[in-house]
Amino acid sequence: MYTVLENGRIANENGEIAIRYKPDIPKYLQVGKSEYVFTVNNHVSLIWVKPDEVDRILNMKKECCGGNITFPCQIASEVAVKFWLGLLP
Repeated sequence: MYTVLENGRIANENGEIAIRYKPDIPKYLQVGKSEYVFTVNNHVSLIWVKPDEVDRILNMKKECCGGNITFPCQIASEVAVKFWLGLLP
């Protein structure tokens, strides 16, 4: 189902890393040629990302406000992943 890596990141069986979007709403995201859609389950908005694209997503800036605002996402915690998977009430 998932593995907690030494660096605290959560990886799925394909080696992809969980990233959470705040606010918890659906969101389309394109990174290079890769396309992702944050999916909301149990009030958590999450995507599974290729490891080599994680830092690029975390360092993205919003296109509004002159591009000076960090994109509102973060590495998903284990609790967030458990909620998203429906393993917690």
